Amino acid sequence: MPKINLILAGGGIRFGAYIGALHALKENNIEVEKLVGISGGSIISSLYASGHSVGDLKKLMLDMDYRQFKDFSPLALLKGMGLYKGKRFEKWIDKELGGKMFSDTFKIDHYIIATDILRGRPVIFSRHTFPHIKVSKAVRCSIGIPLFYAYEKFPVSSTEHGIMIDGNISSIAIENMFQSDKHSTLTLRLATSKTEFGTMHKSFNKFTYMHSLVRLMMNSIEKERIAGDRWRNTILIFTGDIHPTKFNLSRDEKLFLFEQGYRQVKENIGKTMLITEK
Repeated sequence: MPKINLILAGGGIRFGAYIGALHALKENNIEVEKLVGISGGSIISSLYASGHSVGDLKKLMLDMDYRQFKDFSPLALLKGMGLYKGKRFEKWIDKELGGKMFSDTFKIDHYIIATDILRGRPVIFSRHTFPHIKVSKAVRCSIGIPLFYAYEKFPVSSTEHGIMIDGNISSIAIENMFQSDKHSTLTLRLATSKTEFGTMHKSFNKFTYMHSLVRLMMNSIEKERIAGDRWRNTILIFTGDIHPTKFNLSRDEKLFLFEQGYRQVKENIGKTMLITEK
């Protein structure tokens, strides 16, 4: 059975596509040796690494009302520069993970990436770096879309704190983190099919301004060119016109995301340059 390292790179609320992708990899008898989650990808990576099956994750996705995670707070807006606190989400995923820390037993060796905006670099959460931190805290840091979720203050050392935001913002190529590993790395990225930004709101106020700014920023990140040879082991999963912060997803849209992840990985896995030994 081929073994790979897998990176689920961002995607916001569209993380259901990664569940379909995992299903396609399983059908192709590809085993995940190390798993990296970034932003929305960290939600699925942490749950899958903890032992949730693809079937469990699909049911969880279909039954979930994502709107519960829009915990608006004027204080968060003023102090943390985000519309939502993110505490409801952190509490929810901590419950799903059984309160696990990185030092606890997981099915897969996994890593979660956030960005320290003070230092302009990624922070890698794992059992090797922060063994006694709850995984739910790392996921909360990683999903911190600027202006959408308030940033998180986190101690990066015994003497320093960092300001954690979305892991997808980091400019350093996370794909290279397993460069010396014997297994190849496959990166999955989500992207809307539309090339234009489009019109989002008919009226303008401070809330529509922030939503529009976030959507434009996420749209720009998705269009960043994949440098060098990394594109050979990258599969782009197109998600129609579903944008990363659409919290009112219908059941049909959730199923669409699952199918897109499944079908596009199934169709493109053979076109990558994956090998089992370097």
